[in-house]
Amino acid sequence: MKLAAGTKINAPVDAVWAEVAEEQFWAELLTALGLELKRVEGSAPGMSEGASWEAQSKHKLMSGKVGLAVEKVERPHRIVLKTVATGIDGTVRVIVKEVESGTSRLRVVTELSSRGAMGKMTMSALKLASGRIEKRYHAAVLNAARKVTRALG
Repeated sequence: MKLAAGTKINAPVDAVWAEVAEEQFWAELLTALGLELKRVEGSAPGMSEGASWEAQSKHKLMSGKVGLAVEKVERPHRIVLKTVATGIDGTVRVIVKEVESGTSRLRVVTELSSRGAMGKMTMSALKLASGRIEKRYHAAVLNAARKVTRALG
């Protein structure tokens, strides 16, 4: 299952990146998507490679613990997180690109895949609710982009 949403932000890439690379951006985005985050003690600081969190999913179709870890940081364009939940593996990518001078595009892409029988059941339920999930995903990404825009003043 793949979810993607994006929007333009009237700010240069470096300014958008400075906001996106902050842990607070991710905490707010993931909370809006139904995850309660708690940093893993001893993990790398901020949004650097190796930073990790344990999360509790509040989503009815995928409740339980979720592990998240920063896999790759490509400044100033991309941060990749890996996620692991019961039967579901995922990748979350936040991408910042310049679309024209002084304007950037923020795009968030999540890809989920199933593992084993439990994962297949969960994935089937997620696909049945995909319309509702996509609306919530788009709203969360647009809200995150608005917060970046406000922070940049």
